[in-house]
Order: sequence, then C-alpha cells, then structure tokens
Amino acid sequence: MQGVEGLSVCYQDAWEYVHPEDPGYTFEVANPLVRAGEVSTGVSRKIDHVLVRSGLHGPRLRVAGCERVLDQPDDGVWE
Repeated sequence: MQGVEGLSVCYQDAWEYVHPEDPGYTFEVANPLVRAGEVSTGVSRKIDHVLVRSGLHGPRLRVAGCERVLDQPDDGVWE
C-alpha cells in the first residue's frame, strides 16, 4: 500500500489477526452460483478484507472479533 504524504503505513488483515489458522475464504465454491456455472472459477479464495493500521507490534486497535456474515443461504437464497 502507498503511504500518504510520505508517511509509512502498515496494515494487518483483521481476520488473520483473530483467526490465524483459518484462511477466511469469502468466495466459496460451495456457493450454488459457482456450481451452476454462473461464476467462471471454481477456486475458493478471500476477496473481502478488513484492514487495520498496524505499528511495529501489531494493530494499533484491539481487534476483539472478526466474523463472516451472510455466508449461508436464507430460506434458500444467497444474499
């Protein structure tokens, strides 16, 4: 990432800070749109990130939690 006005910046992914052993995929091949062929790739990956500004010893804010939402269908509809 680019610094602002010459300041060095460092960001840490909040998900990785709270769930270091979990890849935190936000695009899953289990989504029915992928199985139906409406999305061209079949690779799970992380496409959404929440970044927290960090100092030398981790985030400057205390990351109390970071969870996925809307990762299950609601009455059969993926939102």
